[in-house]
This record gives sequence, structure tokens and C-alpha cells, in this order.
Amino acid sequence: MSQRRSPLHARAAMVVATVAAATLGTLVVPAQAETVTAVENDLNGDGEADLVVVGNQGSLAPGLWLAAGTAGGGLAGTPSNIGAAGVTGVGGSNPSPAGYNGLQVVVGHFRSGSGPNDVLLYDPAHGLGKLLYGTGDGSPLNELVGKGVLSGTFTSRTTHANATSIANAGRLYTTAAQGEPNPFPALLSVLDGALWLQPTSAQSGGFFPAEVVLADTNPAGTGNWNGWSITTALVDDMPALFARSEAGGQLYYYSPAALLSLTLGSPAAPVLVAAQGWDAAAKPVVQAADVDHDGIVDLRAVDPSGNAAAYRFDGATLTALGSHNLLTGADTAPGGTTTAPGRHPHKPEPHRH
Repeated sequence: MSQRRSPLHARAAMVVATVAAATLGTLVVPAQAETVTAVENDLNGDGEADLVVVGNQGSLAPGLWLAAGTAGGGLAGTPSNIGAAGVTGVGGSNPSPAGYNGLQVVVGHFRSGSGPNDVLLYDPAHGLGKLLYGTGDGSPLNELVGKGVLSGTFTSRTTHANATSIANAGRLYTTAAQGEPNPFPALLSVLDGALWLQPTSAQSGGFFPAEVVLADTNPAGTGNWNGWSITTALVDDMPALFARSEAGGQLYYYSPAALLSLTLGSPAAPVLVAAQGWDAAAKPVVQAADVDHDGIVDLRAVDPSGNAAAYRFDGATLTALGSHNLLTGADTAPGGTTTAPGRHPHKPEPHRH
């Protein structure tokens, strides 16, 4: 791994100083700040990790679709379109559900570091982001309730290339720098053929450009990170990361400890989870989440036909938990048995408007 890295402790000191100097007048603190922080990936406030899918893929119509999670990693009924109010796409003037087409979505506590989960949208074609504040009840998002267009954050300062994939990094940056915790999550990004860590300021949506190179060589050790995508979920505010080759279908896992080692400049080998089968054609949507609350990040994947499969992870291998068709609401057990669509007895239907 090359040493294309900026002085971590110097930047962290600046970030920590900014956090320490911030007052309630400069922080963006939501009205829900007194509420209990929602669990990771829970957008409807019921304590279970949900699945969020950008439309125009997986046989879904344009928009941003929320499939409510159930206990044990399942999903309930058919998803609701929390992007029904639309979002203004690049070059557009009016919000539309089609404005979500081609975007990436990252769920996290971006508004204040606590309370309901929010949605960070990223347009890799133009290197632009937008932060939409979560409602906490799964109701549709409003692009006027959030942060304006984020530009420059996801673009290389040397080559001007745009990041191809981004993910939630939690408190990885300030933990590595041994600074005071910053409640706003940092980001991980695939940029210029490497895996980067981006610190955040003491404001919602206040991300610094890519700052620390974690790895120049891809997980398979066969070249750089071009053609790889990442997804994370947090464990005790630290990210666990799955990386997959978009074309080759290999899937690797980096534990929070491995990512911390890389941030500190020490080597850390990822775990090979699957040698094939996780390519973007077969599984256009892959989302990390702790679906069974055991403290180990699991995976969900959506195929082109809208079948959302859940996989329990034990740190080395994945075990299929069955799938749920987002269009019909029908469940399929790991052995192939299909159950009739309908409400799960232990889970309410997703909130709809």
C-alpha cells in the first residue's frame, strides 16, 4: 500500500477543535434531538433495520423505496415510496421521483449525530450530494428539509475524478486520531482507484474531501479499487464494510478493527466471503445492516426481479435467511417454500401517505 496520506492527527485536531468550539447556535440541532437515537438503518422508528432501495432498478418504479424490516431480518409487505415527493436531479428544476434515478443512498445520523436516521444521496455521475433529514416514522422525505447540494466533497483535489461509491464511516476518523468523539459520521469513499476516509466537520453535511488513503490495492490484491463498490453498517459507532467487485462478483469483508488498522497505517487483510455471485448484474442493490441485532453486520441484496434476500453473517460466512419479493410481498424460505403475501403478525405495515 502506498503512503498517499495526509497528517491524520493534524486534521483531527482541527476537527476536534471545531467540535469543541461549536455552540448550539452553530450546530444544526433538530427538534427531535431529545428522542432516543434510532438503530442503524431504521427509518420508520420501530427498532428494526429497514431496506432502502433507489428506484428504477430491481423492477421498482422511480423514487426511493422503504421496505420495513422485521425481527430476524425479514421484510414486511410491499415497500412505500418515501421519495414520492421527488428530488431535483442535476439539470432539473422541478422535484420528481425520477430525480432519484442513478443515485446512491447512505442512511445514517447525519443531521445531528442522534435522533432519527437521515438519508445522504450521492450522484456519482456528477460528484454531487444532497442530505435529506429523516422523519423518524417512515413518511416521505422532503428535499426542502435537509441540506442543499453538496459539491466538491466527493471529487479528487488532484485528478478531479468523482468518487464511484460512498459509505458511512461513523467515528472511524476521530477514533483513529484519539480525539474527542465527533457525533457527525465520517465517510468512506472509492476514489482515484483507492479506498479513502473523509472526516466530517461539526455540522450536518459538513464533510471534508477525501483525506486518508486506507488502501490502494483492492481486496483481491489484483489491482486498484476501480470497479469496486462498498457498503457499511455501524457497530458501536464504528463501520464494518463489505466490498464487492461490480463485474467479477467477489465479496470481501473488513471488520471495524481491520478498518481502524488501515486508518492507522497498519496492514489488515480482508475476509473473502464469496469468490463469485455478487456482481452488480445479479445483485444491483447490496446493503449492509445488522438485521438480527447480534452486533455483527449482515447483508441484504436485491436482484433485478425485486427479490430482496437477507444473509446472516458470522464474521466469515453468509447464511441465507430467505427472500422477500418487493413487488408482491411474498416470502421465500431458504429451502424454496413460498408463503402468501400479507402482513407479518409481529410487524405493522410500513407507514404510507
